[in-house]
Amino acid sequence: MQLSKLFVALLASSSLLLTACGGSSSSGSSDTVNSGDSGSSDSGSGDSGSGTGTTAQASWSTPTELEDGSVTVSGLMVGGSANKPMMAYSKSGLLYIREFDGSNWSSAHQLAAYDGTHDISWAFNANGKAVLALENNATNSATGFTECRLDYYRYNGTQWGDYSRARHLINSSNNYTCHNVDDLKIALSDDDSVALIWNRSDLTSNKGRVQGCDSTDTCVTDATTSPATLGSDYNAVALGMGNAGEGYILKMETSKFGTSKSGVFATSFSDGNIGSSANIGDYPGNSRLARIAVNDANHALALFNANNTLQARFDNGSGFATSVELDDDLAGANYEATLEAYLSAGADYGLSLWVNDWTDLKTNISDAGSFAGTTVHPQNNDVIRSVTGAINDNGKAVIVWLGYDADAVTQTLSNGTIYSRFYDGSSWQDIETIDSDIDVASFLSVKGGLGVYLDNSDDVTLVYNAYKASQSTTEPKTFYTRRTID
Repeated sequence: MQLSKLFVALLASSSLLLTACGGSSSSGSSDTVNSGDSGSSDSGSGDSGSGTGTTAQASWSTPTELEDGSVTVSGLMVGGSANKPMMAYSKSGLLYIREFDGSNWSSAHQLAAYDGTHDISWAFNANGKAVLALENNATNSATGFTECRLDYYRYNGTQWGDYSRARHLINSSNNYTCHNVDDLKIALSDDDSVALIWNRSDLTSNKGRVQGCDSTDTCVTDATTSPATLGSDYNAVALGMGNAGEGYILKMETSKFGTSKSGVFATSFSDGNIGSSANIGDYPGNSRLARIAVNDANHALALFNANNTLQARFDNGSGFATSVELDDDLAGANYEATLEAYLSAGADYGLSLWVNDWTDLKTNISDAGSFAGTTVHPQNNDVIRSVTGAINDNGKAVIVWLGYDADAVTQTLSNGTIYSRFYDGSSWQDIETIDSDIDVASFLSVKGGLGVYLDNSDDVTLVYNAYKASQSTTEPKTFYTRRTID
């Protein structure tokens, strides 16, 4: 890694660590906490590739400001389903959601309290439904102690409802906060059942957890399976669900990280219960990169770093096929590096996306486990961050990212630029500039962020939080832009 890249990586990591570490309860390490997980389903009141190319011309709209000074703690997320883009963001300790109807964004819907210090996750299905998982520290009125409540909210295609409680995490004799919960993720099946995974940071074993709830928000409570652990030596890494409440969890061995290679396992998940596990690869001891995406056919795309090579495995419903090597040099890639797996909801088009050493952006387009050649996307900047992407049922794909330069001698950062590149079903089009003059230090703190949604009409919606170096206000603004057929 060049010196300038190392400097900015350390700068960005320090900023993120300051926001991620909120301290944890000293009581959280006691064994009584492990046995104190309380099951509950209480409801709250209240290159080359597959696909057909197109000759139609498309262009990005001029970025439009949605809110001025809106973001005090980011939490920006962008997603959607049934051709409806959606964004979630926090403002003044509250979580808001807005939807795009094709012409305008809805007014902000206040969903819940959210201060940005805890994990948040959401998921969509092809039926236009959504779920959002949120950690909630609350005081138990009976004991007077803080407990961690893992709640989720549903979107029925028209409106958001009240919360359902997936789990309580408690200590019967002391406070127990959500700072002990890491990597909370949620997935949504086409039958409206949900699954959540998380890790217990206060334990040395039995860290990986999973919970399932059906479409009526009845969650698994059987003492033998709730809270279901993923084994004494495993962390939950990734989660995906398809139809009929089925999906996969990726889990990894934890004790071998520092000494030798570790196994990565795909564990089946059905109707709120975990099933069998298959070892789909090995990790080098210092890496934790793994992702999985599952579509409506319960087909899956799994990516993982095996001995500094990027491996991909596709499951067509009959088990994971032999690994395909997408990159032979991930040396230097660590758990902070970017790795994402995307699989179109109603087809088997896949987008594998990864960044090595903060600067090398690569993608691979696949179709039903047939992987095209890897594309290296050229960069004019020293460093790239916040890379994300999407792929749709037509085999079209999009990626977006922030690029900037760093001077290790003067310890200064240039202003940043947001870029995009679109895959038309047969090849990647030219790189396009979305916006520039972005203050990088602010963007890399808790106040920046970007997300993208690609629908099956091939329209793209990009939302981002950015403080522009030329603006007069002191807080970042929220912008959006759309790429549509002219």
